[in-house]
Amino acid sequence: MTEPLRQVEDLQLRDYLRPLVSRWWIILGIVVTVTVGTYLYYDRQPDVYSATTSIFVDASQANAGSSESIAPVTDRTTQNQATLLTTRDVASRVAKQLGVDPGSVGGVSAAPSAGSDFVTIKAVNNSPAMAARLANAYAKAFIDLRSEEQRAALQKALTEQQRQLDRISNTPANLAERSTALASVRRLQLALSIPGGEAQQLDPATPPTTPDAPNPKRNALFAFVLALLAGVGLAFGLERFDRRLKRVDDVAPAYGLPLLVVLPHSSTVAASEDGSSALSGDFREAFRQLRTNLQLEGLNRPIKRILVTSAVPGEGKSTVVRNLAIAFCEFGQRVAVVDCDLRRPTMAALFGMDNQSGLTSVMTNEVTLAEATQAAPVQAKGLATLARMRGAESAVGTGPYAEPAPGPVSDVATIDLLSAGPSPANPQAVLSTDRMASILDEIADEHDIVLVDSPPVTVVSDALALAGQVDAVLIVARLEVTTKDGAKRAVDLLRRVPDANPIGVVANDITGNEAAKYSYGYENLGPQKR
Repeated sequence: MTEPLRQVEDLQLRDYLRPLVSRWWIILGIVVTVTVGTYLYYDRQPDVYSATTSIFVDASQANAGSSESIAPVTDRTTQNQATLLTTRDVASRVAKQLGVDPGSVGGVSAAPSAGSDFVTIKAVNNSPAMAARLANAYAKAFIDLRSEEQRAALQKALTEQQRQLDRISNTPANLAERSTALASVRRLQLALSIPGGEAQQLDPATPPTTPDAPNPKRNALFAFVLALLAGVGLAFGLERFDRRLKRVDDVAPAYGLPLLVVLPHSSTVAASEDGSSALSGDFREAFRQLRTNLQLEGLNRPIKRILVTSAVPGEGKSTVVRNLAIAFCEFGQRVAVVDCDLRRPTMAALFGMDNQSGLTSVMTNEVTLAEATQAAPVQAKGLATLARMRGAESAVGTGPYAEPAPGPVSDVATIDLLSAGPSPANPQAVLSTDRMASILDEIADEHDIVLVDSPPVTVVSDALALAGQVDAVLIVARLEVTTKDGAKRAVDLLRRVPDANPIGVVANDITGNEAAKYSYGYENLGPQKR
């Protein structure tokens, strides 16, 4: 057995960036859509202005003239004042003061300053003048409210203290008690006579000259960062859940089989020269390498009949059969191609032949095998040189079951093609018959290599009917088409067939850097890196 063709290397930066490169259009779409949408949304929003003013809260004034000890002012005290500032009572006073509806005096907040006795009032409005008026109105309404509450409290305390003074008889024995009560009354009277209260406005609000919002550029930049992160996350998430084979290095582990060759992408998979089928220069060396690997596989166990299949449709198995047949013909071997894809036959079209009669015609005894076999002309590069080296006077394999014709040596040869013929009602039953096995045996007796094209193994069971009748099964896998689950199922199905011999996988239609890693993708290449 040959060693599988592998690319053994440590994970590099490009391996981590692969999801970003392969899905760059998703990331770009998300970033552009979100960024532009955010900018346009905020650019169309009306301007918003904010005005601020500060209030100094001296809670100790509430105890002025009182005989009680003055409690220290704390952050909790100013927090309470800030909360009281935005109550409905204050809002009602502001609406009445400005002569507007109470529902139009919103957008005002109050925040205490930590470690100080100041509360900052911030009013937000579409009009700069209105924002300043709201801030100042709230400050005034709060100060007035607190002043009224303070004076009411002082008046209540004065009344109570006056009653206590009246109850104390004016006798020498009660002189000291009356003096204390009288002092309290005078302090409360003094506090009531002082204008203002415990809260004072500092730095009245003025109309702002520039709007606070919206800021389309800033918001768009923030949206750009979030969209970029979301796009990158989505790309990696899709990569994680995408079961398709993405890299050449994923092929062999997915199938559990050796990777025999990597075929680069080519726009001329069915090239022709002078009316004969030919190998495209894009992957001539790749098919020669595949031919060599298959020949090495047959050193211990002869391999003459090779079934070529795939897991799912669209992986290029028929073009692999065509070009591999030409590669074997270049080596001077007698090659036969049998189209057993009775549902969608393509080999006749690929070789430029007709499909009027073929395999099914032979099986129904309408024609003989020799009559159904067509000689497909091919350009076998180097065949003339090979023939001269072997001392031959003509090319090898120049007709179906015919002796080489005398004449000058050339690179034109023929491949014996047995097309599918008319499609039967039950292809799987037809391919499972002893007659099918005898036809393959008869063809193999007259040729060095027999390549059998079959339908995808996971779609229909036709290939399974043939897997035990050939010497080896070659699986074709195309990146971005084959899934890991499909690859595993294909191999599991083949291994259930007695005598089936899956020998390896062909990675087909590789593009870009993946093809360059394996030295393919241009003409006249040297030996493939192993």
